Amino acid sequence: MISLDELKRKLTAEGLGHAAVGLAGLARSSYRIGRTLADEQQIPLGASRLGGSPDVPGGFAWPQTTNVKRPEAMEFVAQIRLSDLPSPFPEAVPRDGLLSFFTRWNQGQVYYFSEGTTLSRTAGPTAVAEPPTKGLWKSLSAAFTHKDLRQTYRAASLRFEPTISPADGNSSMVKQLALNEADREAYMELCETLWEGSASEGAKHQMFGHASPVQNEMELECDFLRRNEKPRWDLPEDRAIAAARDWVLLLQLDSDDAQTGPGWMWGDLGTVYFWIHRDDLANRAFDRAIAIEQCH
Repeated sequence: MISLDELKRKLTAEGLGHAAVGLAGLARSSYRIGRTLADEQQIPLGASRLGGSPDVPGGFAWPQTTNVKRPEAMEFVAQIRLSDLPSPFPEAVPRDGLLSFFTRWNQGQVYYFSEGTTLSRTAGPTAVAEPPTKGLWKSLSAAFTHKDLRQTYRAASLRFEPTISPADGNSSMVKQLALNEADREAYMELCETLWEGSASEGAKHQMFGHASPVQNEMELECDFLRRNEKPRWDLPEDRAIAAARDWVLLLQLDSDDAQTGPGWMWGDLGTVYFWIHRDDLANRAFDRAIAIEQCH
């Protein structure tokens, strides 16, 4: 993990000592997520994992997409047993219970099952993801013939590494520090190096902290979606900064279709982000969480 003091030292070493206090002051506590493929039957009921079949209460209704002409079953991607998270928690989530995450077509659904809820492992409506095709010609053939099928992803057990998450270099929060172009590029390069050697093993899986956007910051977009309003990007910068403070990154799942991963690919090397407003988090209204997918 990296501490605030270590972040300041790294910023100074990169020639950003004049901005180290401001940049480090924007950082937030988070967990990097490491994953190890495992036989789903060997993972205890209700334990944290990626992929496989979710552990849900009896009578659970599988979530469906609503933003396409024909509703489709969402894909189960993760469940987090909150008691698995190292203390202290970065955000005001419950200390126990299970969070369950589903997504499909830039939509998502998050469920919270309180401690003591009777759970059973429930298979989804889709086939298990196959390992990546080996060989150049087989890979090319698969790329042209592959259909965009919903999948039940390979199961992976999880470990959580507490660390510090710096704000993205293109975020409104960093822009208010008025860094010159060279300093901003140096800062962004440093942020990338902080992922090296972490528990995530190349995939940027994360809980809480600042997102690692593929395109742009998402909090203001989440604000509009929560209000059922059309997003606008012509507002003063203060509006985006306020939104950044109001929203919590519940979970960030990077594309991870290597043989050692669960097998998903979000568009072109994209990432799925699950967000929740602080008011909804305080009220445990996880059903109001918003999923956003970004890709290259």
